Amino acid sequence: MDSTKTTLTQGPPSRLLALPTDIRLQIWHHIFSQTIHNAPQLFRSTLCTAPITDEANSLAPNGERGYYETRHRQCRSMDSSRVLWSRLRILLTCRLIYTEASKLVFEKADFVCSDRVILQRFLGRLAPWQLESLRTITLCDIYHQLTWSRVISRDVVAKLAHVRHMRLYVELVGNDYTDDDTASRTVNSESNRDYRLMWIHGMNALDLRSFEMWIADREYRKRPGDYRTAEEQAPWIDRVRGAVMSTLDPRTEQPPEVR
Repeated sequence: MDSTKTTLTQGPPSRLLALPTDIRLQIWHHIFSQTIHNAPQLFRSTLCTAPITDEANSLAPNGERGYYETRHRQCRSMDSSRVLWSRLRILLTCRLIYTEASKLVFEKADFVCSDRVILQRFLGRLAPWQLESLRTITLCDIYHQLTWSRVISRDVVAKLAHVRHMRLYVELVGNDYTDDDTASRTVNSESNRDYRLMWIHGMNALDLRSFEMWIADREYRKRPGDYRTAEEQAPWIDRVRGAVMSTLDPRTEQPPEVR
C-alpha cells in the first residue's frame, strides 16, 4: 500500500522579523501608543478616534466645547472596537512578536475609564502580568453622579500599583452649580469639590510620575461657569494634583509627613 507524503512549503522570509530588534520595538511603540476606551459593556474596549482631545476641549473658546458623550460617541462604537482588535491581531502572528509586543499594549496605551465601576471591571479582568505592565490611565468625571466620591479600596490600589501616569478629565454641567437636591453635589465650595474627587485623592498611595487634569466648563443660561479659563481652573487643578502627588493633604491643609 502506497503512502502519501505531504510536503510543507515555507513562504518567503518575513521582512518584519528580519529587522533589528530595536527597530521592531519602535514599530510596536508607534502601533500601541493609542488611547483606548473601556466601554460600559463588560469585556469591550474601543480605539479613541475623537478629532478633539479632552485637553483641547477643556480650553476651547466658550460655545465651542463639546460634551464628552457626543465627542466620543463614534469612537466608543462597535466599529471602533473592531478597528482596535484588528490592530492587536498582529500579536497572533508568531511567538516572537507576541513576546516582544504584548506587554507594550499596556505600557504604551492610555486606558480611559468614564466612571469608577468601569475601572474596577477593567482591572478585574486583567491578568497579573497585564496589571504589572499597566502604566497610564485616564479617569473621567462626566455624569454628575459623584461616581468618585468614595474611599478608594486597597484592592484597587494594589491593582494600580504599577501605574505611573494619571490623567483626570472633569466635565461640568448646569447641575454642578445649581443642584436642587443637595448642595453636596455642586462644585460651589472647596469641601464639595474635595468630596466629589475623594476616590481620586486616594491615588496618593501610588508611585505616580505625572498627573494631568483638565476641566471642561461651559457657559449656562442661569450663570456662567467658574472654570472656563486656564487661570480659573488652576487652583482646583493644583489642589487635586497636590492631593494625588502627596504634596498636600486636603483633610488637614498641611503638607503630609514623610512616609
